[in-house]
Amino acid sequence: MLVLLLGITAQARSVGTALGARAPAFVGSDLDGDLVDLAALNAEGKFVMVDFWASWCGPCVYELPHVLAFLKSFDNPRFRMISCSLDTERTLGAMKKLIADKDIPYPVVCDGGGWKARLAQAWGVHAIPATFLVNPEGIIVMRNIRGEDGLVLVRRIVEAAPDYVPPEFAVESTIEADFSAFTTVVEMPAFAEGEYSFAYGYNYDYRGEDGQPVGVSGEVKVALTITESGDGARSIALHLEGEDEAASSAIKAEYKETGEWGRLSLITVLGHEVSYVRTALDYHEPALDADLNVGCIYARPPRPED
Repeated sequence: MLVLLLGITAQARSVGTALGARAPAFVGSDLDGDLVDLAALNAEGKFVMVDFWASWCGPCVYELPHVLAFLKSFDNPRFRMISCSLDTERTLGAMKKLIADKDIPYPVVCDGGGWKARLAQAWGVHAIPATFLVNPEGIIVMRNIRGEDGLVLVRRIVEAAPDYVPPEFAVESTIEADFSAFTTVVEMPAFAEGEYSFAYGYNYDYRGEDGQPVGVSGEVKVALTITESGDGARSIALHLEGEDEAASSAIKAEYKETGEWGRLSLITVLGHEVSYVRTALDYHEPALDADLNVGCIYARPPRPED
């Protein structure tokens, strides 16, 4: 099996980009030569939104109007935004023109390395846009922030729930060498008695009999119910509810507990030779009554140019 993304479970908050992990270092010079240091901003008591993007990335450019409107309306001294561009030497001109045309107000760090940019490597960025909200203690409290709804939740956490800290999730994703199946394993502190839910979505393309690409997507809700008896014994029930029968039948789920840790395993059977796989797992946080992205992955079979 090929390991695509790995988070190591630890007793203390581990460094990584999963929800609840301690954010990696982010230090560099912006286009004006000024120092950009995530830890220094956190030390000033600031929440920091970290964005990885590029001028050639359509979804990144699509998100820009939402982000710029949000920044104009949200003038909070406890919030800052910083970014790293994955533009290369060949596209630096386009990047600088976009920054000027859109009047981007936040610092942009770019070393011209593209996917091999130092910060992208340190943060394990394999797909963009990749966005994270880091609290003043350096903990990732949101990730994969998208659209107006995601930014509304950013504002809500900074203004109304500054002390919120999510559970720490460690995510490991693997895919079969022939891309016939995909497995996501999430480890987290064992939940207290109650009802919890995750939303797991996936999409991929494969070639049909006529040689044309066929898109497949599905989503299931993973409902986890934990009850405790008077003698302290725990009963665990896991239920999958899919948008359709095909989505439900393609995914198998299992949850086990070992001591203070819980382990959720999701196996997706693709059934085709695919051109790519994209998955996302969201956790519904009862404390916020909101969905938070735990992890997402994009993978494709190796190509001759790789």
